[in-house]
Amino acid sequence: MPNSFLRKHSLLSAGAFLVLAGVVWGIYSQGLTTPFIYDDPTCIKDNPSIVRLWPLVGGPRDPGPLNPPKDLPTSGRPLVNLTLALNYRFGGLNPSGYHAFNVMVHLLATLLLGLIVARILRLDCFEGRFTGVSGPLAFLTTLLWAVHPLNTETVIYVTQRTELMVGLFYLATVYGSLRYWAAETTTGRSSWLIFASLACLAGMACKEVMVSAPVVVLLIERTLVTGSFRQALRRSWPLYAGLLLGWLLLLGLNYKGPRSASAGFHLEVPFYVWWFTQAKVLWLYLKLVVWPWPLRIHYQAPYLETFGAAWPWVLVTATLIIGVVVLLWRRKVVGLVGAWVLLILAPTLIVPIVTEVAAERRMYLPLAGIIALAVAGSYWLLQRLGATASATKRAKEAGRTKLTIITATAVTLALIWSVVDVRRLDAFHDALKLWQDTLYFQPDDGVANNNLGLELLNLGRASEAISPLKKALQFDPNHLEARVNLGTAFMKTGRMQEAMEQFQQVVEADPENAPARCDLGIVLGKLGRHQEAIEQLQMASKIAPSNSLVLNNLGLALVKVERLPDAIEQFRRALEIDPNYFEARLNLGTALGTINRPEEAVQEFKRALKLKPKDARIYFNLAMTYEMLERSDEAIASAQTALELAR
Repeated sequence: MPNSFLRKHSLLSAGAFLVLAGVVWGIYSQGLTTPFIYDDPTCIKDNPSIVRLWPLVGGPRDPGPLNPPKDLPTSGRPLVNLTLALNYRFGGLNPSGYHAFNVMVHLLATLLLGLIVARILRLDCFEGRFTGVSGPLAFLTTLLWAVHPLNTETVIYVTQRTELMVGLFYLATVYGSLRYWAAETTTGRSSWLIFASLACLAGMACKEVMVSAPVVVLLIERTLVTGSFRQALRRSWPLYAGLLLGWLLLLGLNYKGPRSASAGFHLEVPFYVWWFTQAKVLWLYLKLVVWPWPLRIHYQAPYLETFGAAWPWVLVTATLIIGVVVLLWRRKVVGLVGAWVLLILAPTLIVPIVTEVAAERRMYLPLAGIIALAVAGSYWLLQRLGATASATKRAKEAGRTKLTIITATAVTLALIWSVVDVRRLDAFHDALKLWQDTLYFQPDDGVANNNLGLELLNLGRASEAISPLKKALQFDPNHLEARVNLGTAFMKTGRMQEAMEQFQQVVEADPENAPARCDLGIVLGKLGRHQEAIEQLQMASKIAPSNSLVLNNLGLALVKVERLPDAIEQFRRALEIDPNYFEARLNLGTALGTINRPEEAVQEFKRALKLKPKDARIYFNLAMTYEMLERSDEAIASAQTALELAR
């Protein structure tokens, strides 16, 4: 290949990447201040494994970043959890750094996709059809993929960096394999073999979607490079040996069922019901590729429980699968792209995930293959349609015309989708609006009603939260989280008896639910049933011995029955777990003062002042404690400060 072409292609790639970087950052930088939403608080704020970088693994009581607790979105996905720990280390709980990381991963994935498409279009199997236009077509593919509205959730929803990172490493594995096949030296082949194998291992540590990567790489080589499975395996067996190591890692990360509460064949949804329903969901995904609106943070799709209800969707899906298999066997690119889509979606299409029947992020990687096929296929189709006309023109001019048509269409679509992106990102800025938008399109969504109620609770609008939370339980009486939230709403509005009933139902259904037992104990205490409150809080502390909130509330319950030494012990335990727990520190100081240990009380109040230097309660307690110590001047000064702060 002439050096001038290589220089021209290199410059085109560099310029294209700068344009893509500008477009991606221009759109998604508007979402950098988006607050944490949905699973983010659980995965980030309440994730003890990301608060420190060392030890990397740790133990059950102090898990490290490579050992996330069970049933989090990052459980069994240690590499993603490690990146959250890095965000936490350098930015705390400021969402901007988390979002910036996501945007950068999306941008790197976009670059890799462009390199892959450009390299594939120059393969010998295409017989030069895309010679001279592989770079522009690759750029248009990546532009459309980068701004497609279906990807907005994946990029801006922090927890979904699981999908972003597995997408990045999946594409890196494919790119490394392409370079391995093209390498002309032993050193080159060895380098790209290591690159692809490490990328595959990294992807397995991000999400289970990566399980299909070795198979997809084999299908690419068989379809586009060698023409047969036997030749592909004979030619590239070291590559496949390296990629298959990833399956061992994936098995090791998942054999204990790190997310067994939400995914697996052991849950209440029969496998055939899930498969019937996913036959319909697949077509929802394909519809959103073509017409990406309306988009929702959560999709509520009723289960298709009988073959009679599901057969139309099963029929068209079976036809699609058969068509893909036939085309793949005939080494057609359309069949390869179809296999790419189905194999990447396979884990979620096959394994029941009861928390989400469908999710936009699952189309992140499949969408890349569909758009690449659409762009290159459109150019090929114009070539076929213009074959006769091209005979009367110079071939170069004809090719330029086709490329102009494709470019104009792609840029128009990109502009339209960018407008949709901006509107969609605006919805993510306000969690309340996000769930209200979801309920506008699917008012019977129990999850959306629960999350709307939770957001109203967080905003201090407890009375408004009661209605959507009741609706959530109407649609799903077994939704324990909604029942806890409803109990909280009742508690905050002074309806203690109703709150107690909700928490009791949760505890009966899930006896190991420590937060629900804690809430039940608090309500029982407010109803004057102090001994019952202590019993519930003691059981909660046995279930969750490292939960400082439970220990603090147990201490308060013990204070009510004047068991002050026992209460002090609980407050101290809470502070051993979280030395910055202000309420526990304040409660400890108050209890020490009550049992006539004023010197110790003063020390605790001073420590509390370092946490909240403008809290009037501390100065009020200090004033009384100094009075006990007959330090009148300090008592007067503390009382004056308390009055000033209380104004």
